[in-house]
Amino acid sequence: MAVNEGAQRFRHIIGGTTLLVAPFAVTTAYLWLSRTYDLWNWQTGTPDFLALGANIAAGLVGVLVLPMGRVSRAIVAVVYIPISAGVLIYWSLSYVCGVFGACL
Repeated sequence: MAVNEGAQRFRHIIGGTTLLVAPFAVTTAYLWLSRTYDLWNWQTGTPDFLALGANIAAGLVGVLVLPMGRVSRAIVAVVYIPISAGVLIYWSLSYVCGVFGACL
């Protein structure tokens, strides 16, 4: 295996892991901190939407790391944003319901 092939494989692993793990880790940390310590008025929903955007951005870092062309990265990003938003909203509702009992 050439050095370049090893570097590309490493970038695939890091990029894929970041795409999958970072949004859930950041979302879980945000939900736990905001609901446990009541750091801000999360009842309005605005902090939750800002956190959702930040969590999607955390996953998009993984797209930047993937070894592919600019057009491919743009396509992956455009597809990734709505899918991750839907999955993270479902995860957030499930997490808050399961951990804090605040079900809709």
